[in-house]
Amino acid sequence: MWVNKKVSNILFCDQKIKLLKCTSIFLFVPTGNHTEVYKNQHKLAVYFQKTGDKWLSDHFFNACLSTSSRVKDDEGRLAAQGHCNVGLALEESGEYYSAADNFELFLGLCKDKDWNMDGQDEQMMPVACTHLWRIYTTIAKQFEKTGNLQQNLTYLEKAYDMAEQGNLK
Repeated sequence: MWVNKKVSNILFCDQKIKLLKCTSIFLFVPTGNHTEVYKNQHKLAVYFQKTGDKWLSDHFFNACLSTSSRVKDDEGRLAAQGHCNVGLALEESGEYYSAADNFELFLGLCKDKDWNMDGQDEQMMPVACTHLWRIYTTIAKQFEKTGNLQQNLTYLEKAYDMAEQGNLK
C-alpha cells in the first residue's frame, strides 16, 4: 500500500525489542478469536506509532483492518475503527484520496449507530465527519493552489456537508 522511504538496513529479526514486543503480544491469543487478534494488532500499531516506526505502525493498522473482516459478531464496529485508523495513517503519509476513501467507509459503517471510539466518550459518527471535513478541506486547498476552482468548490461543498452532518462548530 505505502512504503516507508527510509527503510532501515537492519533486519527486523535483529531488532530484539520489536521482535519481543510482537511475539509477547501474540503468544497467548486463542485460535479463531479474531477480536483478540484485532486488539493485539491494534496494541502493536499504537506501540510502533509511539516509537516513531511508521512502517510497522502502518502494517499493523492494515492488519487490524484485514482481521476486522473476520469478526462476525460486532455489526462492523471493528471494521469502522480499522478504516478510521488506516485513513489517519494514509493522511499522515499525504495520501489524501485514499484516506478519504477509508474515512468514507468509516462513516458508512458507523452512520446511525451509537458506537463510541475505543476508550473514549466520543461517538464514532461525529469523529468520521470531522476526519472527512478535514481531508476534504485539505484536498480543496490543493485544487485551489493549482487553480482548479471547480474541484476546489466541489471539495469545499463536501467539507461543508460533513460539518453539517457531524454538527461541527
